[in-house]
Amino acid sequence: KKPYFLRHLRDVGTTNSPYRIKPLHGEFKGYHEALIDKDYRIIFRKTDGSFFIRLAGMHNALGTG
Repeated sequence: KKPYFLRHLRDVGTTNSPYRIKPLHGEFKGYHEALIDKDYRIIFRKTDGSFFIRLAGMHNALGTG
């Protein structure tokens, strides 16, 4: 069973994440997308050791297809 994404992010960061995390381009350059479930994503960035969540939702609603 995977740990909760936010708990994992807080405790371990993105290193060896059980979730697929990829950098984004274009409008969201500097952000990363984490695939949490089959079709649910969290778009976040890391700045000075802090994580900022910009968007979360289904990829169709987010337009990250």
